[in-house]
Amino acid sequence: MAQPPKILILKTGTTNPPVVEVFGDYDDWFQRCLVTHSIEWHVVNIYEGEPIPSLDDFDGVMITGSPSSVWEMKPWMLRSIEWLKERIERQDIPILAVCFGHQLLGAALGGVVEPNVKGAENGTIAVKLTEEGQQDSLFAELSSVINVQSVHKDIVVDIPNRIDTLCLGSTENTAIQALAVGPNIRSVQFHPEIVAPVLAKLFEIREQEAEVFVSSDGVSILERWVKHWLH
Repeated sequence: MAQPPKILILKTGTTNPPVVEVFGDYDDWFQRCLVTHSIEWHVVNIYEGEPIPSLDDFDGVMITGSPSSVWEMKPWMLRSIEWLKERIERQDIPILAVCFGHQLLGAALGGVVEPNVKGAENGTIAVKLTEEGQQDSLFAELSSVINVQSVHKDIVVDIPNRIDTLCLGSTENTAIQALAVGPNIRSVQFHPEIVAPVLAKLFEIREQEAEVFVSSDGVSILERWVKHWLH
């Protein structure tokens, strides 16, 4: 029998304690969405200074969201960016980077990450896939407009023109909602791992107004990543 794939989760922060108490934390959400898959998980708290382990024993990497901001450029963030630069060059392991992780990747590509002048993008949003996005394995067979959960105030404003990098989706608020970097690295600004009840609880705790509704598109994206890049 084949061994289950091993996924390394690089955890970049922790969310509000009342949310963690009820629904778990950033790393738990990925695992819960993929609970029907046989996967061996390993979590490293890089935001607490834990080193990124050797990738020899892993089949894929997920990078979580965070309440922190990439533009703070704390030492652990700088180390993570350098690590991502090496992954971009080598393309030696599949990576899915989410929200803060997406912004770390943008910085590693030489892009600019800063607070969005259009304001935060909170709630269930409609992301329009580009032509390249509609053809990418991450969004295979999904609609050209996907409904996903979002909570962010920072964005990747711009990235240098690179032959290995494509924008896969956008909204009016955020032009770069998803990226493909070479064959093995994908990132999304939204949260495919957050389900509607978690997001609603998050906004309740933060006393923020946002429209949240159920959509299966986020989980479908995670399923596609596992199916295409880990099997």
